[in-house]
Amino acid sequence: MKQIRFTGCILMLLIGAGLLEATEIREWNTAAMDMIKQEGISNQFGNRTMAMLHIAMYDAVNGIQHQYDPFLVRFRAPKIWPEEAAVASAAYEVLRKLYPLKENDFKPLYLEQLARVPNHPRKKVAVVYGQLIANYVLKWRENDGSADAAGVSYPDGTEPGQWRRTDAKPPMLPGWGQVRPFTMISGNQFRLIGPLDMAGYEYARDYAEVMDVGRKTSPYRTAEQTNIARFWPTGIPRIWNLVAHQICDEMDYSLLEEARLFALLNVALTDSQIVSWDMKYYYGFWRPVTAIGYGDQDGNDNTVEDPTWESLLPSPPFPEYPSGHSTSCAAAATILAKCMGTDEFAFALNSEANPSLPPRVFNSFWEAAREAGISRIYGGIHFNFSNTEGLEAGRSLGRYIFENFMTK
Repeated sequence: MKQIRFTGCILMLLIGAGLLEATEIREWNTAAMDMIKQEGISNQFGNRTMAMLHIAMYDAVNGIQHQYDPFLVRFRAPKIWPEEAAVASAAYEVLRKLYPLKENDFKPLYLEQLARVPNHPRKKVAVVYGQLIANYVLKWRENDGSADAAGVSYPDGTEPGQWRRTDAKPPMLPGWGQVRPFTMISGNQFRLIGPLDMAGYEYARDYAEVMDVGRKTSPYRTAEQTNIARFWPTGIPRIWNLVAHQICDEMDYSLLEEARLFALLNVALTDSQIVSWDMKYYYGFWRPVTAIGYGDQDGNDNTVEDPTWESLLPSPPFPEYPSGHSTSCAAAATILAKCMGTDEFAFALNSEANPSLPPRVFNSFWEAAREAGISRIYGGIHFNFSNTEGLEAGRSLGRYIFENFMTK
């Protein structure tokens, strides 16, 4: 990615407990996540916001500390400039420009953070510097295709294997795979070979699995598996950001290290959506509820048709392959493990979709990612090959980002 040049990851942790002191980076992360949740903003647009926010804060503080490669804006500011003022200014500028009707909601945090910085001419310069960084990030993301993604035409399929809507909702954001990525050369950079051959043994195996354990009234799915299915339907980006909060507290990171962790995580979550949406609409594969209803038409003697079959969870309004959950969670888990230098990190998660469910406890990032992936089979909305291949794509993306961006 061309950079703009100026001249001149323990012990047990309980997500969302709210008991730990936050830095400027985490305060803005929380403010943005809360707004996205309250406004019901989709993962795609919410991820895009979070990536822009954290790129601006990272480049602002890194431009003062000069420790890592910049993500976008290369500017070596004097180290005596107050980085907290630059971070506050960059974050506020991004959010108020993206969501002008929410400016007054973000302003108190901005003023509170600035009030912590002693008054000095360097403070004023740092504020202007943060604004400049933010505006270059905003300018860079103009006309990236996100505004047009919902308007791309994508007709229902009519042939075996082709996706067709499972309710009255139109296909969701058919053009998101063509949105300009944050880190990749193009959205198809990590495109895999596609769904399994419907006539093959492996397809029949995964078909039978989801037919059994994903059925709405399945006698094969255990109570634990049902809880897993109901734990993970929504809130994936928020969950991984909350994990990052606890990592930062446990590791006692500096402001720059926190900024880098959140920037890497959120650009990975954002580009993982582009990766999965590229493949979803390129291959356009049918959901299990459709496949099982038309099981006599797939050319496989080992699949059994059942037009009355229903999934535990409702099928989302977009094609099946690969699992977006698996892709995003694998990318996030890879980034966090790489940043910490180990995958072993014990933590507990609360469900964003069903808060009444008990917390789930994990001993590693990848344990959580794999559970999120398999939850989609327990819910009846994905085949397992779409889970395993989504995990593969997300892992590859996470490695690529960590090895090529914001490095020393």
